[in-house]
Amino acid sequence: MVESIAMEENMKNYLSIGEVSKLKGVSVKSLRYYGELGILIPAYINKETGYRYYSMEQMVIVDLIITCLDFDIPLKNFNNYIMKDGFINTEKILNDGKKIANQKILNIRKSFKLLENISNHLSITTKIKTYEGVYNRNFSKRFLLTEEWSGNIYDIRLFMEKITKLYNDSEKYGLTPLYNQGVLFLYKNNKVKDMVFLEVDKFCDITNNMLILPDVEFVCEVFTNDELLIAENKYLKDKMHPDGSVILIRELYDKKIDNQPTPVEVQFYLKKQENHQ
Repeated sequence: MVESIAMEENMKNYLSIGEVSKLKGVSVKSLRYYGELGILIPAYINKETGYRYYSMEQMVIVDLIITCLDFDIPLKNFNNYIMKDGFINTEKILNDGKKIANQKILNIRKSFKLLENISNHLSITTKIKTYEGVYNRNFSKRFLLTEEWSGNIYDIRLFMEKITKLYNDSEKYGLTPLYNQGVLFLYKNNKVKDMVFLEVDKFCDITNNMLILPDVEFVCEVFTNDELLIAENKYLKDKMHPDGSVILIRELYDKKIDNQPTPVEVQFYLKKQENHQ
């Protein structure tokens, strides 16, 4: 009897698995799983009932486990924070958590910037689609990530392969896409260099596939997908322009996307020949 009373008094210092679950907002199943991982072993297990009990001190461990989950630190790595003397290196957890949190902040800022770029692109595109005939547009300096192009403006499959690679490259080089994409024709040394391009936010010197377009005025015109042949005959076919001239054909995405081919905008910059006396 005395032993039973002493046991009851002692159990007042423990919390059942259900109480811990309710107190910390963690499921019983998760608490059992933490025990299987060896990172939250019950302080006491009743041999007759199998009920699990935890000490008050172990609530700090539960809090640290929750912190690791919030920081996306894999629980299988939790043992890395347990020192030889059994103490938990909370400083290391917090330092690792700060690193992960800072990376999350950078990712969120990047995602927000991407959303801004898409919104700006769609707003400009919607306005451009109302233009009729030829018009002029002034552009600030633009940075294009490029990939050699050996197809034609009708080869959608090859274009998608190339543009997908450019989006992957922009991620690799830490560049932010501005969602201005298409094919480009650069006139140089009496030849035409064909490229697929993706406009990005800045110049990158660790790749040779960057092209800077100058701050100049372009002659522009919008064509539907059915009018691509007209655009080709007007700006590309059997025409050799002066060195430094550029022709871009870019897709005009809209705020409403359907399964219809998107119109394109042709942007044409004619490099004026210098007069030599």
